[in-house]
Amino acid sequence: GGPASVELKWTSVAGKKYTVESSTNLVSWPALQADITATGTETSYTHTNIPAGETVRFYQVMEQR
Repeated sequence: GGPASVELKWTSVAGKKYTVESSTNLVSWPALQADITATGTETSYTHTNIPAGETVRFYQVMEQR
């Protein structure tokens, strides 16, 4: 198959900003997307074009301060 995608959803606070980070090794956590502004109590982000054959990826969502 080709590139995959995954949708992340999390509980949020309207008006707060969030950053989605990902890692394949739990050591390096580069940001996939910053400045995601929540408009309600649930926010989502879709990570697209995940390389075919990638078997493990971890995600974390951080509230920006």
